[in-house]
Amino acid sequence: TTPSSYARRLEDQLTKADAHAMWCPAISTTTLDDVSELRGQLEQLQSYRAVLFSSRRGIQEALVLMPPEPPASMPQLWALGADAELLREEGWGEHVRVPQVASTVGMVDELRGLVESGDMGVGCRVLVPAPKVVGIQEPGVVPEFVRGLETLGLEVVRVDAYLTAPTIPDHTTQQHLNQLLHGQVDVIALTSVGEAEGLLLLLGGLEAAKAVLRHHGANPEFGAVLTCFGPVTAQGVRGLGLEPSTWSKKHARFADYVECIAEYLQEHDHDSRSVTCLLYTSPSPRDS
Repeated sequence: TTPSSYARRLEDQLTKADAHAMWCPAISTTTLDDVSELRGQLEQLQSYRAVLFSSRRGIQEALVLMPPEPPASMPQLWALGADAELLREEGWGEHVRVPQVASTVGMVDELRGLVESGDMGVGCRVLVPAPKVVGIQEPGVVPEFVRGLETLGLEVVRVDAYLTAPTIPDHTTQQHLNQLLHGQVDVIALTSVGEAEGLLLLLGGLEAAKAVLRHHGANPEFGAVLTCFGPVTAQGVRGLGLEPSTWSKKHARFADYVECIAEYLQEHDHDSRSVTCLLYTSPSPRDS
């Protein structure tokens, strides 16, 4: 699930590469109506060995409810890649840990090393703020993350931190969809599996989506090139019945993702200097 702040960063990189990026919402991330459970868990920070954030939105929601001062026994705060800057900006920097590989798999791998070395004992409690997903099937990232942590012998407490749901298309979204239907979009950039499922809903199902994607429909040369940010997103998109044409090999920097898209287009004789890129993400800055 990609917050709108991610969309702006990705759009900036696409624009630098001379692509025309169109922001078209497929999912929304919003604050929960009832945050009492999340607040309650954050009031018990001292009972946890670590808080493990898998998304930027989860950090944003937690920061609103975090205590003004850290408890005497403060847990580590784990975050992926640039998301950690949010915690540092709010004064929590000394407690932040960032895995070398910016993915939940990378986080589990580094925690495994801590468990094996004895730096984090078996049975330690870890808090996982995660989205409450409605209207679409929950992507496998968080459930697999939780299972991976449990295999390390950690006691995992998952707590709803925000709401993820498909959007209702507005006038602008419908315009972008019409462009896609008429073959006027060159590339679709997906940064999460939830966005991919949202795309299927907006287009009316899998077969309707295949008809507007290159190498999927009756005319393999018609439609947009489907691309994904990182191998985890690509794997999840395959699970929905679609095959990405290309994807960035790491889930870390949008610059790498845009370079991956440009290289694919160049290899397939597409003029990357005049690309219309349809970007699926959250609907408005309010959601960030």
